[in-house]
Amino acid sequence: MEEVLKLLINYFMLKKRKKWQKKQGAFTFVEVLAAVSIVALVMTALGSMMALSVRVAEANEMEQLAQMKAQQSIEFFRRERLVRGWTAFYSNLNHNATYCLNTFPGDIANMHSVLGSCSAHQGDLNFFYYSIEATITKIDSLNEESVKVQIDIYRFDKSGSPVGDSDDAFYTVEQTFKKY
Repeated sequence: MEEVLKLLINYFMLKKRKKWQKKQGAFTFVEVLAAVSIVALVMTALGSMMALSVRVAEANEMEQLAQMKAQQSIEFFRRERLVRGWTAFYSNLNHNATYCLNTFPGDIANMHSVLGSCSAHQGDLNFFYYSIEATITKIDSLNEESVKVQIDIYRFDKSGSPVGDSDDAFYTVEQTFKKY
């Protein structure tokens, strides 16, 4: 009787084991392939989003640097207007002249206009290479003198070649100074 009981227990255990094995079933090749494809697609999308994010951050940083350089240039002219007075400021600037401001002169009397555009460029932070040009336009209408200063920032790559169209400035700002 003991043997019959052992046989019955083994039979039921074997039957339970087979049911459990049927429930546990392995993944099919198609399911594995679909899961891998979905993971690859998500990883590709995340990678491209990260690359785009880095490019946008770099472009924003370059624009901020250009804004800062343009503001420094405008402040140079504002300081000269304030310190020298209107007559010296107005008389030391040439009409329709372009000045290269990669390095600021001590004052506007020491600035020299350039023909065409700046030939040299500066570099900041080993990735932002630029030149700064100030174009001066004197306006004398109805005996009211004013000076329009246009600051153009041009970008260059590490080797000195212009980035983008060499005729289009990367960043431009204007300021008009009036006699008061």
